[in-house]
Amino acid sequence: MSFLLVSGFDLATKTYESGDQRALMIKMALLFMRLRQGLRRLFFSI
Repeated sequence: MSFLLVSGFDLATKTYESGDQRALMIKMALLFMRLRQGLRRLFFSI
């Protein structure tokens, strides 16, 4: 879980440094959706 957050943050900072804010928004949205799916799967498996 924390690895996902760290890699996502890494990706975000690299994207932000390149100045492509639209790509940053898209990547963050995708990451958020993936995290939500992962959490849902986690809760249903309990």
